[in-house]
Amino acid sequence: MVEATVDRAVILTKLDVRVESRSAAPLHIEYPARDELLPAPMPSEESRTFEVNLSDPTPMPKPARRVPKFPYTVSHLDPERFRLHVIADAPGDVTWRVEIHWRSNGQSGVVIADEEGRPFRLVTPLRPSA
Repeated sequence: MVEATVDRAVILTKLDVRVESRSAAPLHIEYPARDELLPAPMPSEESRTFEVNLSDPTPMPKPARRVPKFPYTVSHLDPERFRLHVIADAPGDVTWRVEIHWRSNGQSGVVIADEEGRPFRLVTPLRPSA
């Protein structure tokens, strides 16, 4: 969820995904308990869904069907909720962060979205051979 921390509107101009590392898929994967896997469900009509393929050399969030493209306007009373559907086409271990570009009152900047200072991580395991 993105909301303004000031009393005026903020324009969100772009969403970028920055890959920090790529490595081979680990041989053994420990899965977290089911409760730790996913955040609480959010109705899709309340969020803007973007699809990202981390196997792309430069992953670009693409709006899902019927999702308007940037820019978006947010305020402290009117936030936007974004949902990223992240995949990888090949086995691997990828760490990544989201950059949200904004503009307001003649200023601009970037806000980083991650796991409380740590990058997000997507592990796509090797498929067992037949």
